[in-house]
Amino acid sequence: MAEHEQEKHSYPHTPIGEMLSRIRQANNGPPKDILILGAGAAGLVAARELEKLGNNVTILEARDRVGGRIKTQYFSDGSYNEIGGMRFASSHDYVHYYIDEVGLRDKVIPFYNAVDENFFDIRGVVCRRSEGKAKIYPKFDMSDSQRDQYPGGAIFGSVTKNTIDTLTPAELKSLFEGRVDTDYLRYLANTSLGAYFDSRVSHDVKELIGSFTSLSVWWDKAVTMFLRDNIVGTGDGLTTILGGVEQLTNRLAEQTNAKIKLNTEVRRISVNSDTSVELQYMDESGPHTKSFDYVLCTIPFAVMRRMVLEGLSIEKMGAIRNMAYASATKVLLHCRERFWQSKYKIFAGGSISDNIQRQTYYPMDQAEYMPRHDALKYHGPYTHTTHANVGRKKGEDDRAPGVLIGAYAWGRDSRRLGALGENDRAEVVMDHIERFHPEIREYVTDTATIDWEAEKYSAGAFAFLRPGQLEHVFPHAGTPEGRLFFAGEHCSTDQAWVQGSMISALQAVDDIVKS
Repeated sequence: MAEHEQEKHSYPHTPIGEMLSRIRQANNGPPKDILILGAGAAGLVAARELEKLGNNVTILEARDRVGGRIKTQYFSDGSYNEIGGMRFASSHDYVHYYIDEVGLRDKVIPFYNAVDENFFDIRGVVCRRSEGKAKIYPKFDMSDSQRDQYPGGAIFGSVTKNTIDTLTPAELKSLFEGRVDTDYLRYLANTSLGAYFDSRVSHDVKELIGSFTSLSVWWDKAVTMFLRDNIVGTGDGLTTILGGVEQLTNRLAEQTNAKIKLNTEVRRISVNSDTSVELQYMDESGPHTKSFDYVLCTIPFAVMRRMVLEGLSIEKMGAIRNMAYASATKVLLHCRERFWQSKYKIFAGGSISDNIQRQTYYPMDQAEYMPRHDALKYHGPYTHTTHANVGRKKGEDDRAPGVLIGAYAWGRDSRRLGALGENDRAEVVMDHIERFHPEIREYVTDTATIDWEAEKYSAGAFAFLRPGQLEHVFPHAGTPEGRLFFAGEHCSTDQAWVQGSMISALQAVDDIVKS
């Protein structure tokens, strides 16, 4: 979304400064003993703020690490890429606040979704992104005005913007608060992304949009999810962290006084009226049953569905049972040299295919050496000095090892890749990448993959509502149950983003303080 459009449709959320002021001005009362379930972004941020108020905090984490679905994959030579969350929008003020808080601002660099040198492989045509309008658009039946909008994401943006422009300020606010309180919002909340485009563009243009954006796997999801992303401008001014995004959660963990117990799996949660919460959990010493005065649960509902849950309301159980989650699979390819730089002059961005690997992202850590062009315009308050160095050359870095995200697949494509073993996933992905990088196998020396839906303590990549769920499921996601509170990206309308995890964490802290 262009800057002036972003100003017109501002992000209708509670800014980080206002939320922290609200929490810190409240009367916390005597220090509380608070247990947090999950050491991902939500749990760690909540622990940080609860400690600042004088509370005693313990965190139970089922994995052998902190970070949750933020995970950087490091290879033996030190090269890396993100196998989990990998980018933040410039409008994501909660994330950038904590980046500053833990001392990582000097490591923030731009994340480019695409640059002209990237490839498209769509409808059998392989070409550079800069050539797609001339070589791929003729493969689709479209109007002249649509043909002028390039690439396909531009058509997506213009169609959704037309809808956003019809929303009143009150409806925009409701959309971000998870409320459906007008007939128009109810219509949108009950419409799938596929049905939305069926009523606005031809089948061929819908196919074009789905191919160029990789969103065709999301036709069954609620269109309101995508309207919110457009309003927020999640594609604008994207950033990442040089050296790995997991530095953010690692530093949050290092800088807390909370006791973090890893390898501790919760099996049963029982809410006892408004007085306590009883947990049954397993750690390395065996099973334990214990009652706690206050518990903040950041465990994904997809994982909670396997637990024994007692004393929760019908509405909460319905939210846990029905909350929709998205599938996502990543395949990382470790290469002995950055051949994409020396042979193709690609220093960042992602190549897009309508084959199963869908999105292939290049490392962003050397984007400063890209030739200058308009695709590199970077908007947003969170800039970095690296960006000023665009246009420099450093040929010797082309011979350094690097890691491609060979595939970032969603939905049904993710499940089809996820059905394969790790080696088979990498082979299938390289089969398709050979169409635009025929030499790929000469350089790959190691691989790493993850299917987030099959990952035991995630059971899904992120929450992603279906039609009707904004009205009937989401309102109950973050509602406290006695002394049991809830946070995580599934409790926020900024689902699928670290921003959502942190927003929900501070909302839960506010609820605990008020209690």
